[in-house]
Amino acid sequence: MNNRRFIYYFVIALFIYLVLESTTYALYYLRQDKPLSFSELREQRQVIAREKPVSLSGEPGALENPCYTEVLHPYLGFVRAVQEVPKGGEDCDAVDLYAYEFGFPDPDVAIYSRQANRVIVGIFGGSFAQGLSLKAEDILIDELRLSPCFAGKYIEVLTLAMGGYKQPQQLLTLAYFLSLGAHFDVVINIDGFNEVVLPATENIAKQVFPFYPRNWFGRVEKFDPAMLTFTARRDQLTEKRSEWAALFLNPLRFSITANVIWWAYDRLLSGRIANLQIDALEYEPAENTGDTVSGPDFHYADDEALYSGLATVWKDASIQMGRLVAANDGLYLHFLQPNQYVPDSKPMHEAERKLALHADHPYRKSVENGYPALIEAGRQLKDEGIRFHDLTQLFRGHREALYVDDCCHLERPGYGMINRVIAQEIRGILESAEAGCRQ
Repeated sequence: MNNRRFIYYFVIALFIYLVLESTTYALYYLRQDKPLSFSELREQRQVIAREKPVSLSGEPGALENPCYTEVLHPYLGFVRAVQEVPKGGEDCDAVDLYAYEFGFPDPDVAIYSRQANRVIVGIFGGSFAQGLSLKAEDILIDELRLSPCFAGKYIEVLTLAMGGYKQPQQLLTLAYFLSLGAHFDVVINIDGFNEVVLPATENIAKQVFPFYPRNWFGRVEKFDPAMLTFTARRDQLTEKRSEWAALFLNPLRFSITANVIWWAYDRLLSGRIANLQIDALEYEPAENTGDTVSGPDFHYADDEALYSGLATVWKDASIQMGRLVAANDGLYLHFLQPNQYVPDSKPMHEAERKLALHADHPYRKSVENGYPALIEAGRQLKDEGIRFHDLTQLFRGHREALYVDDCCHLERPGYGMINRVIAQEIRGILESAEAGCRQ
């Protein structure tokens, strides 16, 4: 009798479990419009479980990132702290980890003098340019080798771009390396996004001069109580999210219901962290005091004046880069980087749209308001004799997924398309009758 009762209750429990599992699976499918993948969710949990709270470093002037530390630089604003072992290990992008002798994520960055059999190409800009160089420089080199101007020459591509850099940091980086004796045959500057997005969402919100390096308030000033609260709460939620992920790495990972419970609560925690980051960006401290933290006093009457002012500094810095490069017998090209928030700039399937576009993203407004000013300033650059190219519509006919996040960055194929355009422009200039393959 006892055995029969046990079997009876076991069958009932199994039936309830299967109904619960199938119902949960159906709900997940309806919500996500795709079947639940045990392996995909497990991989996500493994990454999240290893995450640690990212907070300000105790060292003055240093900001911590999960993969590296940024430290103040006397001329460039900030660079990465030189290190041999990446802080984030396997959780970080392998091509975007290390900092080397000059603080850039490229071991080849050094002072190269002019040599007849060597072509030095410097790439300047922010994280977009950094990805373009580190992830697809081989495509640029292969495309350049199609020109007879590069026959028998070694092409060295130097990544002098840095995540978060914005003008005048590119100009200052170029001047700094030239002052140390560096030679560049070709200088490629690809930027624009950081110039209109970062001042508006970071420095100006903290009453800091917009043309100071990004997040200058956090680099050189102790946080006030409100910012400390934001940081502490974010760290608590990050740690809770990590612990929650670790909890489901045990046999619970084989249950559909357990996976969905983890997924739902993780989304809740992730949303809370994102909201805290937005609150921190929008927080406004005391008024600009004009001191070494806030910098010169500034005022913009409205958004139109703000983005016009940002675009003007961007334009003028590019003109100065062009003059510096020309004075040192090099070739300068400037490209306005594409971005997914530029209206009608790329068709997207649903999966890429969910990943790359968010209506309430804090950067979206700055792109929509700032890029028209950049495009107009780009026309003025051409009038000034700068070889400027607007790439905002480059992906207009490409439906394949190219963006990897909701900010601005691309998969390697997207960077490869841009490098092919850049190489084509360089080849055309150097092979023209006027240039005559001069180096």
